[in-house]
Amino acid sequence: MIAQAHIELVRELEEIGPFPNARVMHNHIEQLLVSLSWDVEREFRIDLPHGRVGFIDLYAERSGVRAALELDRSGPRSKSIAKLHLVDADIKLQVLRVKPPWPFPTITGIGVIYVRQSPELIMEDRV
Repeated sequence: MIAQAHIELVRELEEIGPFPNARVMHNHIEQLLVSLSWDVEREFRIDLPHGRVGFIDLYAERSGVRAALELDRSGPRSKSIAKLHLVDADIKLQVLRVKPPWPFPTITGIGVIYVRQSPELIMEDRV
């Protein structure tokens, strides 16, 4: 069940975009998850080391399968990776709005997905 949900999420996420900004991407992915019958919570609170608190961008559950998604611009941020390692979820995904021009190492236990890109929007986003 987890593997099937993971495959479905990756396939759906790889087909979306491009997005002009983070807010639009965040809203679209949340709506996508809801349309796929996931119960979604924005800014899901998690406990960090040293008594600190963090938030996962989107936390979703469906049929007992839990998914945590961190949404970033062009590369996995260290704090996003740390939060994904700490959250109790069956599926952990880092969703990026812009594919970086350089390769980065594989992150154990975390899938990285790039949404579709538009050269115009990438340039617009940098301005």
